[in-house]
Amino acid sequence: MENEKKKKKKRYRILKVLAKFFAGLFIFIILLLLFIRSPWGQDIIKNQVVKNISSKTNTEIALDKLFITFSGNIQLDGLYLEDKKGDTLVYSRSLEADIPIWPIIQGNAISVDNLDWEGLKANIVRKDSIDGFNYEFLMEAFATDSTQTTQQSTQQDTTATQEINIGNINFKDFNITFKDDVMGIDTQISLGELILEFEKTDLEKMDFRAENASLKNTKVTYLQNKPFPVPENEEPAPMPYLVVDNFNLENVQLNYNSVPDGINANIDINEFLAEVPLMDLKTQEIEVAEIALQNSDIKLEMQTLEKSQDSTVTEPVPFTWPEWKVSVDKIDFSENHLSYMVDGAEPKKGEFNANALFLDSLNFRANNLFFKDKSAEAEVAALNFKEASGLNLNELHFNLNFKDTQSSLSELVLALNGNQLKGEASLNYNSVQELIDNYETAELSVNLPTILVDVKEAFRFQPDLKSNPYMKELASNKVSGNLKASGKLSSIGISRANFNWKNTSFSANGNIYNATNPDNISFDIPRFSAKSRKSDLTGFVSKKDLGISIPKNIQLSGNFRGSPEDLSAKAFLQTSEGDIRIDGNFTNKEEIAFKGKMSSEELQLGNLLQNESLGALNLELETTGSGSTVNTLDATLDATITSFSYNNYEINDLNITGEIENGKGDIASSYKGENLELELTSQVELDSVKPKANLNLNLKGARLQELGLASRDIRLGFKLNAEFEGNAEEYETYADFTEAVVVYDNSTYLPGDLNAHAFVRPDSTSVQISNKILDLDLKSNADPADFTAALNRHYESYFTEVDPLDTVHPVSLKLRGIIKDAPVLNEVFLSNLEQLDTINIEADFNEKERKLDALVSLPYINYYSSEIDSLEFRLNSDPDNFDFNLGFKAINSGPIAIQETDFSGSLTENKLSLDFTSIQGEERLFHVASEITKPGNNLRFHINPEDLILNKKEWNIAENNEMLVYDQEISANNFRLNRNDQEMILSDELSYSDKNHIGLQFNNFNLGVLLNYINPEEKLATGQLNGHLVFEDPLQKIGILAGLEINQLNVMEVPLGQLSLNSTPKADFQYNVGLAIKGENVDLDMDGDIQALDSTTVVDMNMDINKISMKTLEGFSMGAITNGEGSLSGNLTLGGTTTEPEYNGELKFDQAKFRVALLNAPFTFPSETLEFDNKGVYFNEFRVEDKDSNSFVVNGEVLIDNLLNPVFDLDLRARNFQVLNSTKEDNELFYGTATFDADATLTGDLNVPNLDMDITIGSNTDFTYVMPEEELAMQERDGIVIFTNREDPDDILTGNEEEESATLTGYNINALININEEAAFNIIIDEQTGDTFRVKGDGELDFNISPNGRMTLAGRYTMSGGHYEMSLYNLVKRRFEIAEGSRITWAGDPFDATLDVSAIYRVETSPASLMATGEGNQFRRELPFLVYLNVDGELMQPKLSFGLQMPDDERGAGGGAVYGRLQQLNSQEAELNKQVFSLLVLNRFYPSSNNAGDSGGNLSIARDNLNQALVDQLNMFSDKLLGDTGIQLNFGVDSYTDYQGSTATQRTQVDIEAQKSLLDDRLIVSVGSEVGVQRGNRPGEEASPLIGNVSIEYLLTENGRFRLKGFRRNEFENVIDGQLIVSGIAFIFTREFNEFQELWDNFFLKEEEEENSTENNERENNE
Repeated sequence: MENEKKKKKKRYRILKVLAKFFAGLFIFIILLLLFIRSPWGQDIIKNQVVKNISSKTNTEIALDKLFITFSGNIQLDGLYLEDKKGDTLVYSRSLEADIPIWPIIQGNAISVDNLDWEGLKANIVRKDSIDGFNYEFLMEAFATDSTQTTQQSTQQDTTATQEINIGNINFKDFNITFKDDVMGIDTQISLGELILEFEKTDLEKMDFRAENASLKNTKVTYLQNKPFPVPENEEPAPMPYLVVDNFNLENVQLNYNSVPDGINANIDINEFLAEVPLMDLKTQEIEVAEIALQNSDIKLEMQTLEKSQDSTVTEPVPFTWPEWKVSVDKIDFSENHLSYMVDGAEPKKGEFNANALFLDSLNFRANNLFFKDKSAEAEVAALNFKEASGLNLNELHFNLNFKDTQSSLSELVLALNGNQLKGEASLNYNSVQELIDNYETAELSVNLPTILVDVKEAFRFQPDLKSNPYMKELASNKVSGNLKASGKLSSIGISRANFNWKNTSFSANGNIYNATNPDNISFDIPRFSAKSRKSDLTGFVSKKDLGISIPKNIQLSGNFRGSPEDLSAKAFLQTSEGDIRIDGNFTNKEEIAFKGKMSSEELQLGNLLQNESLGALNLELETTGSGSTVNTLDATLDATITSFSYNNYEINDLNITGEIENGKGDIASSYKGENLELELTSQVELDSVKPKANLNLNLKGARLQELGLASRDIRLGFKLNAEFEGNAEEYETYADFTEAVVVYDNSTYLPGDLNAHAFVRPDSTSVQISNKILDLDLKSNADPADFTAALNRHYESYFTEVDPLDTVHPVSLKLRGIIKDAPVLNEVFLSNLEQLDTINIEADFNEKERKLDALVSLPYINYYSSEIDSLEFRLNSDPDNFDFNLGFKAINSGPIAIQETDFSGSLTENKLSLDFTSIQGEERLFHVASEITKPGNNLRFHINPEDLILNKKEWNIAENNEMLVYDQEISANNFRLNRNDQEMILSDELSYSDKNHIGLQFNNFNLGVLLNYINPEEKLATGQLNGHLVFEDPLQKIGILAGLEINQLNVMEVPLGQLSLNSTPKADFQYNVGLAIKGENVDLDMDGDIQALDSTTVVDMNMDINKISMKTLEGFSMGAITNGEGSLSGNLTLGGTTTEPEYNGELKFDQAKFRVALLNAPFTFPSETLEFDNKGVYFNEFRVEDKDSNSFVVNGEVLIDNLLNPVFDLDLRARNFQVLNSTKEDNELFYGTATFDADATLTGDLNVPNLDMDITIGSNTDFTYVMPEEELAMQERDGIVIFTNREDPDDILTGNEEEESATLTGYNINALININEEAAFNIIIDEQTGDTFRVKGDGELDFNISPNGRMTLAGRYTMSGGHYEMSLYNLVKRRFEIAEGSRITWAGDPFDATLDVSAIYRVETSPASLMATGEGNQFRRELPFLVYLNVDGELMQPKLSFGLQMPDDERGAGGGAVYGRLQQLNSQEAELNKQVFSLLVLNRFYPSSNNAGDSGGNLSIARDNLNQALVDQLNMFSDKLLGDTGIQLNFGVDSYTDYQGSTATQRTQVDIEAQKSLLDDRLIVSVGSEVGVQRGNRPGEEASPLIGNVSIEYLLTENGRFRLKGFRRNEFENVIDGQLIVSGIAFIFTREFNEFQELWDNFFLKEEEEENSTENNERENNE
């Protein structure tokens, strides 16, 4: 019991002791805390700490407060620590740490449950590796050498490891500078607030888990200015385990600049959120719940650095899947900005630059991203941005699945600007490594149901493509389509491929093999189809470049298989212009081999080649070939043109065959048709270096007109033997044309043989052409490129210092050429060539001696009434001089009449002296001496002021005038031309422009000063010019400024009034332009804008045509129209560019009237409107009225896409319209009156217009046509032989031409012609003889003209009246009346008509000579007789017959005996013709063989008539004999019965007289005599002297009214008086009058008026 009590007391005692101990300890702690919390205690502690540290570091240390808070936290306020240099090392405004003591005491862990640190400023610096960092002195000061401590520490560390646990951290207002010059690091950190709420920190295991992590208002700047040293044997850092439930960044900026790496990054994070439940880098496992970034800006700048090349060969590393597990539940980036620049590149609008990426409004959303177990997946819900160049990603989302044996991309939707892509794709493979090594074995599957490509987006990536016309056209529309394909990359099967662009589509299916290996790629496409239209293709290929017109619709379909080296294909090309089929194969491996067939079906070559003369082509072609090279090729060719038309001429079954063996073979063809016959043989020798070919063509005959090669029927034949050997750089060729024959108009022309030989080698060139028309010989010791360059060097040598001896191979050249005229040239091929004198061409060039002499001489040429007289160009140069001269006597063409001109130049001492002279008559019209020099690369032009003549007047210019031409500008100094008050100034310093410019200033300048050179006799234009004309940037854009006025403007002597032109700047090279013409007869205004570009000018103009009087148009018509009245007005809008203008407008006629001088018919445009634009001219009820207001109406359009070949679509309508109302004075060829009704359509184009019309010739038509004398005269041709081939009458050359019906070519006319029976037509066959033909009648005719000129005419013309008036051998004139009912019938050829025409000549005469002798006087009474001229048969081979009839009421005369005799004559053709001729010539019957013929004096009458006929014939003969000699021979024949003798004697004598006019036809001398030709001289009559009669006649007045005549005449009076000589003088007065009273009325007054009129005319002519 006691023991228990003792134990109990002892226990209580222990408890008391413990209680006292803990009470004391508690009190101690309380006292200690009170001590620490007290200012006195804190000062002691603070001072002790500061003293302790300061004593060890020997640096200044300051501490405001150091205490433990009531909550047990340690707090330091105002800590300041200097480094050894006295600079601030650390300053901390406030630091409070919650550090539990007990775990430290236990030695298990050091915990910082809470750390609040605010206002830290630290500067950490290391200048070098010796001194180290500026904080290392602290470490050295507190370091201890106590081995015991070390041992104890070591022993303690071996027994237990203390943990460091961190709770919440809150840092605010940190400013830390870290600068390490050794490592090249310069860092500044400005931390606003950092909050870390750790749940766990295990430094040993690197396990960090935080509930929240937040960084706000922080800026970090990091500069790395030298590369890091390469670490040696550095152990990898341990991988941490991280968990952050909520990581937030707000207003955080990071600036990173690594100079060695050329990287500069600026990251401005506005809001960032990350939820990372797990980040175990040791086990490579990451889990992210969410990542969000908003309104942030990331900029990355890269600088390209030169790096040493690493020669280390890197061995490929096999692919292995990373042992990572990564999952991200959600990513959300919104409204961010990302920029990436390389080498300071800046973005440019419209041009994408991968080195300058600026992405704005960047949004990215993705879900369920993971990577684990050899697979990866991602769901990209949205990605969009706006890129600075304009590349905007509007939408992108897809699901991606990537596994070890399969990859897929599904639900793909892409919208990039105007591009769209939708679909899915998958890829199957055995492993990723196999995919890398053998990707062609992967199985691919692609399904893209939507493909939309905006090609113009390619311009952002390749701006140069904008200048590519093909890409530019392709970009005009989007490409849409779809694609489905599957299979291995080595064998892709395309099950569906469809693409569309505008109206173009393409579709195909099949297989592509080895697509990844272009060298072994092959195809198997069983079906492909492509369709397009002309409107789509013309944007890629123009008709001009392609040479053909693209069909309206095109479709290509077929199949092909093989490789580029071995390809087989079948293709079918269908077009609106015909079809083409191709079936063949081609191999180009070890051996070349090919086999193919091609056919064309109705291929419209005329439309394709834009040649209307070409028709449809049907062709069959088959070819095969093989060989190791081209040199050893074996091949065959068999082609047949089954049908082809040329100018409507059909060519059928033209066969071309060829066979080549071992690279050599023949090609042959032959054809024989109506208009073409030829034989062709050719030998070819294939060679890859120098192929060779011989050609032998025998063109037996060709009708060039039918073949569309000539407008007239020219027939041609020749033989051609040609040879070629060589290549493009070196070759030799021969061509010999022999046996050439040209046949035209049944006449043969021999052009002569043409021999051509040419060879080109690197060291020589020779060209020789020999023919009687052309003779050319060129020789040089260089090829064409070299001697062209040598000629340029020769010219440049006169401006620069060039030593020709420096040339390795000096060039020499010699050229001789002659062009002569020949009948085949001027009568056949160039029918408008009226005269051509021989043209001579000579040139000699020696580069070594620097000599060049050349001559071109054209003595005279007249082509289509345009002539050049004595044109010559001469050039002579040597080392010191370069002289040339160009001159001619005259150039005349229409209104152009340039007088004698001489232009010469001399180039010496780097100066080209020029002299221009024009002479009119004996007076100089123009003379300008000038010089051109070349200072550097510029040109200087200077006019010599001496003897400066313009328009026959002396002009002045400054001595130091000059115009300078530079690369980009033109300038002028003192360039002022003036005479009296006229002035023209050329200057680049005009006040009107501040840009680079050259301009002209005019003051009172007369247009005729310059324009009179073109025609000094007829004033083309006159007027007074004032103002300025300035060209800005004259060598580039050429902008125009103007302020011009031309007063009293006259063009071709037509007054226009005042012309003004104004152009003022509106913007950069944009101008406001105004043009106006104001006059009595012309009033128009034009204004708008023009803009000068580099290659063209943009125009936007409007013209108001207020008034243009018809009087003005009459003046410009050069007499074609007269009596102009009224006016026209309208407007015009002009846009586009000067190269491609766009215009539209209208013309309005206001009672516009005029007469066509040739027709003398007045036409009126009452109130009509004519519209027009770029496409055409449009007529809408456009009316033209004649003098009786009858109308001609036009509807439709004339399309002018091709101005040289407009297209017509017109409807024409006329009713009783008078088109002709002229007299002989208006037109000597045709005149009269003509009216018609018409309904017509005009279509086609100008090359082949199509006219369909129904026309009726009006009743008041009375048309007269005068046949020109040349149509009546027979033309002579020297050296022309007409021959006939009787063996082959169908031969093209030798077969005589039939009478051609083709007089018009290039027209397609179909006309139904109705002729009113009252319409009259007159033909004056010969004006001199008075032969005329007049006819009336009615008819219906169908008239056609085909484009090749062939005419057809069908119908009948029935005559109701008319006459034919003719002369017989200039003896008598007779008038035949056309018998009613006569007709002409056509059934095709207009010249192959059937005639049934009768003409009647009425004569009253006695039938006595016709009746038998002794029938009494009952037949002496004159009776009416009808002489019938009957024309039957064909028009070109008419059959003429005669008949004699009597009127019905006269047939009983003489008891019917006369009529019976006529019937008897009608059956006796020979006797009938004799009687008809007698009636026509003598108006009498010819005495029959049973009639003496002396009754009624018939013989005497016949003798008188024959006398006159003989006189006329003798006089006509003398006119032809003497021609223009001025001597006239007059004959007179007198045949009579002489009763002065014992018996009646028949005598005939001829009077012969020679006459000559002298003294300007005022003195006429006549001599002559009478010669007896029947019977001798009469009794008392002397023999006729040679000159028996003489007369001299003098015209007292010029018009011959008063004459004085003296004469001597030898004549026989009678038997009694005998021969007499009669002499005398006579005063003769001659005057024409209708009434005798007129002979004397106002005699002297009339004479005076005529003299005055003559004087006035002379005065006008002299003026």
